[in-house]
Amino acid sequence: MTSAVMTIGLLAEVFTIVGLASAAFCFAILFIMTCARGPWLKTPAAISEGQLNWLSPVGQVHSRELTDSELAMDHDHDKLEVFHRKRKSAHAYFTASAPDEKLLRTLGLIFAGIGVLAVVASIAVLFFE
Repeated sequence: MTSAVMTIGLLAEVFTIVGLASAAFCFAILFIMTCARGPWLKTPAAISEGQLNWLSPVGQVHSRELTDSELAMDHDHDKLEVFHRKRKSAHAYFTASAPDEKLLRTLGLIFAGIGVLAVVASIAVLFFE
């Protein structure tokens, strides 16, 4: 019984270190990406014939094709606003978060959750020794 408890304790410690270190790495990369890309800017936009059109801060008109899921969304055409980065105004999104940022944030939260659960398991194992 003692060797099984010790094995579970050691595995919990490994998952704690790996989970929390991976979460810290994901959040560090996310922080660097966010700082390098600059802040989000909100700008008015219009949808016409499956195209999203918006103005950059310097007055250039940008456009891109809407995806099928974006076309299926219910948009208020009178008050439509999109988000783009100050340094990359050619890419616009309906939310102030890019897909790669969402991926890193989700991975970081999953790894942090694994690390926290492993800490709880490690503490619980202490009571069984």
